[in-house]
Amino acid sequence: MSKQTNLLKAILENNPGKVGKLLKPGFMGMIKPADIDSPLEEEYPDWTPLMVAAEKGSREIIEILLEHGANVNAADKKGETPLSIALKNDHEEIFEIFINKGADINARNKKGNRPLHIAAGKGYENTAGILISRGADINAKNNNGDTALTSALINGHKKLAQMLLSKGAAINVKSQKGNSPLLIAVSKGYKDIVEALISNGADLDTKNASGDTAFTEALNKGHEKIAEILMNNNANIRVKNQKGCTPLILAASKGFKGIVEVLLSKGADVNARDEDGETPLSMAEKSENKEVLQLIQAKINENAAAIDSVKDGNAAKVKKLLDNGFDINTRKQDGTTMLMLAALNGQQDIVEFLITSGADLHLEDENGDSALSLAARQGHKDVVEQLIFAGADVNLMNHTGWSPLMFAAVQDRIDIMELLLANDANIDLGGNGSWLKSCLEEDLTALVKPGTTAAPKGSQRDEFFKAVEKGDWDKIKKLLSQGIDINTRNEDGATGLIAAAFWGQKALCFRLILAGIDVTARDSKGFTALMTACECEKEQLDLVSFLIMKEISINDSSSGGATALLNAAKIGHYRIVKFLISKGADINQKNQHGVTALIWAADQGHKDIVKLLISAGADVHASTDNGYTALSIAEENDHWSVADILRNAM
Repeated sequence: MSKQTNLLKAILENNPGKVGKLLKPGFMGMIKPADIDSPLEEEYPDWTPLMVAAEKGSREIIEILLEHGANVNAADKKGETPLSIALKNDHEEIFEIFINKGADINARNKKGNRPLHIAAGKGYENTAGILISRGADINAKNNNGDTALTSALINGHKKLAQMLLSKGAAINVKSQKGNSPLLIAVSKGYKDIVEALISNGADLDTKNASGDTAFTEALNKGHEKIAEILMNNNANIRVKNQKGCTPLILAASKGFKGIVEVLLSKGADVNARDEDGETPLSMAEKSENKEVLQLIQAKINENAAAIDSVKDGNAAKVKKLLDNGFDINTRKQDGTTMLMLAALNGQQDIVEFLITSGADLHLEDENGDSALSLAARQGHKDVVEQLIFAGADVNLMNHTGWSPLMFAAVQDRIDIMELLLANDANIDLGGNGSWLKSCLEEDLTALVKPGTTAAPKGSQRDEFFKAVEKGDWDKIKKLLSQGIDINTRNEDGATGLIAAAFWGQKALCFRLILAGIDVTARDSKGFTALMTACECEKEQLDLVSFLIMKEISINDSSSGGATALLNAAKIGHYRIVKFLISKGADINQKNQHGVTALIWAADQGHKDIVKLLISAGADVHASTDNGYTALSIAEENDHWSVADILRNAM
């Protein structure tokens, strides 16, 4: 048996006498001074005898090894020293031996932890106090960005945290995940620590990596009293975390009536939406707290009535509302503000008053339309001019890709177009503007010769539809100038517009519409251009929007019962489905086989569309003529995540 093996055995047996004998000069099997820090056997390949003694908490053996010159600051591959090893193994009573022998109290292991981090994480209040008094850095961070204070809080040692605060621990430090001591204390529900941190000047509104502040974190965790403390200390009530949740959405979800009341009284946005489309109202409904639900619904109704008062055209009434504290940028459930409504109605006096009173020109409604877009769409030139002069963005595009210039173009309002172009409106905005540019450069209606209703020759018709497939506008212009009927049909009964929508030739569709093609025409299966555009593999949201703006009936169906919504849900065009719903599409309309939009989406595995349709009120129990429901067809097609969503909605 080797000398090192004998020494290890003696330490593990906690035999100070044997350890002393092995180190005694003149003893036949003595450990030479040069070997006092040599690694031990395979069980401890990079540990010195002193480290093993520290792990075992053998006070006498530690003292003997130190007397014989053991290195008090030796470190293993992980950066652990005898001092850190003793603390990690709960031997608080022996740590001072190492300090008195010169142990480095600020030594870092590979994770960046110092002895103070370890003591704080273990809750060793006395040890932490001694380390600080001996010069330990109270605010040192480990590799995760945690200090002794955050380590104590994370591990639930409130008393130690209080002591660290009394010793001057920094209160606004943040870990790599962005968590401050306040955020951690809030998450843990430590009311007294939260109060202490606030009284010491903690930043209430700092955000962590999830975008949560102390206030949203308190609401997330259901700590109502702590949330009230933060709110009463003026925590920001208009913040959003990365999921888009506001304090009001979170408070409503928990049914915290008192907090909801205060938030509403302070002007919290009652129509805010998170990334899942949830609002304070929808979360209140889910919480099943009737009082909270009534509070929110009453506020929604109150706001809507105030905003709708703009319709009366009474500027004095609007002024009185604002003087009484009504937020000028308050929205209705569809995102409409006072300014948007006044712009839509062409109310110059009220628009001017709202602008000078600080109304936000850049807010958008649920469709992405600004006040300027709405004024341009309705042809209110004077209001357009007012908004441009005040700094409105002339190139702001809505969710369907439409700009104020495009709205003016389709209304044939050359005067508004000239005004917008003179103020730097981009004719080729978003890369969609080539069709608009060509419309501005030529009179499309002049291309169609009057009286051209006779059926074209077969070859001429073939040329026309080949050009449509390729999007060859020059060829189509030539054929139109030769007298071909713009509403000519192919063998399937489709017009050029329907065919262009099928092939995804969006720019060509716009040109044909502006040249006067029949937008209501149907092919032999009863499909309109709108239905076809929704079924195209290419998403054509701006074309769909344009066709609906041309007063195409959104719920028209084909011979087989297909509708625009059914087609979009089947193909998987989320944005089109959302837009169609917002425009009044019948969400539960069925085709001739009893298939609904929800059943199509479930069949194809379009999870996001399934969620959207359910949130909009789709009937999850609807069945086809063959008895299939959305759930049964999702299960049959192995769309298990979709099936889970449907089950949870039942």
